[in-house]
Amino acid sequence: MLDAGQDFATRRRLARVFATSSSPHAAVGLLAALGDARFEVRFRAGVALARMHERAPDVPLDPRDVFAAIERESRVNRHVWESNRLLDEIEPNESPFYDEILRSRSSRSLEHVFNLLSLVVPSPALRVAYRGLHAEDPKLRGTALEYLEQILPPAVRERLWPFLDDDRVARGATHGLDDLMESLLRSHESIQVELERLRRRDTPPEPAD
Repeated sequence: MLDAGQDFATRRRLARVFATSSSPHAAVGLLAALGDARFEVRFRAGVALARMHERAPDVPLDPRDVFAAIERESRVNRHVWESNRLLDEIEPNESPFYDEILRSRSSRSLEHVFNLLSLVVPSPALRVAYRGLHAEDPKLRGTALEYLEQILPPAVRERLWPFLDDDRVARGATHGLDDLMESLLRSHESIQVELERLRRRDTPPEPAD
């Protein structure tokens, strides 16, 4: 997977094999793949690490390596960020942040970053925050953004923030982290309703017979 001279089709699929392992050596290989020149290899390595972490949270992962990978992903311009694509779409059960409603609304770059964040941040609130970022309701988006402001290291937050389209008039922490996590989890149903509304709005009507 790490050999750029090997067939790309093979390299981008090998992460699925490593995802089933709980070996620290597999984790080291996947972490190294986060630095690959091809986005799809990096994306699939992140998905595999997230799945491995869900199944075997004791497999050692250095948060500094994870945040460094997120910072690297954020060192691109918006065109590159938004143009990252997958040649082979993932299956619904592969990525912790796969969401059918969001497939046409979220960039693969943002999904990749959240897969990586799940390695170092408690995932239930993080998953709600990911969905909340795609809501149009200012309160729901604001809670998600405020949560991210508090959990991200300053250097990572500075790099990532331009891609989150924060249009709040007032910024800065106004709630404690525990309160924000509780607020996010309480807002899960409201976010789901909002995203379903957006899906219906964006889905063209079936042609009449």
